Amino acid sequence: MDDAAILLQIRVISVSTRAAVHSLKPADPQVGHVVQRGLALLERLEPIVLEHGSGSVKLTYDRACQELAELHVENP
Repeated sequence: MDDAAILLQIRVISVSTRAAVHSLKPADPQVGHVVQRGLALLERLEPIVLEHGSGSVKLTYDRACQELAELHVENP
């Protein structure tokens, strides 16, 4: 998959996640917090792809997954 396809996927996931959040209006503030954190991490991926190429995304994605896992452990 080339960088343009990866950027498109990042944007689609971001937009669809935002739409889902607006339609769900989660009652649990923790859900909203985790989703916002996930969206912030997605937003960090786009400039990385633009500047360094998709090879850097794997590292960033792994780090993002680790951060989300740590957040879940702190606030199950």
